[in-house]
Amino acid sequence: MADSVEVVVEPLGPYGPSVLRAGGELVYEIYIASGHADRVERLPISERHAQVLRTDAKRYWFLFTALHDPYQLTETRLSADRLSEYLDTILLAEPAVVEAFLTDLDHGSANGALSNLLRIFVDADRERMREGHWFDAIPTP
Repeated sequence: MADSVEVVVEPLGPYGPSVLRAGGELVYEIYIASGHADRVERLPISERHAQVLRTDAKRYWFLFTALHDPYQLTETRLSADRLSEYLDTILLAEPAVVEAFLTDLDHGSANGALSNLLRIFVDADRERMREGHWFDAIPTP
């Protein structure tokens, strides 16, 4: 008999990630578009992380865009320690720390992919993000 799966955080939009309780463990389920090998990744998260994803739409989308890039290729998948750093920084750190982290990623190895993905998914202001103002770049409903 398969383990039951409970949706803890619903996707906020098409292709948006969700949080599931599967086999008693919380997992962050993200759809990864990777050319001909699109797939779903399930990454372990904590209750504390799930609570932020449930209540903070901006951080929800920041995590999605930050994780999408490294999981597109097997060679760039995050180690457990690096995944923990992404989760703790994006979901739990002060806004200035989050913005610096995302800006460094976007200007570095992601080569603008983070800000571009947020522009596509939530109509965020790409220039504001490229300048380091991530929280202000996403329109509030």
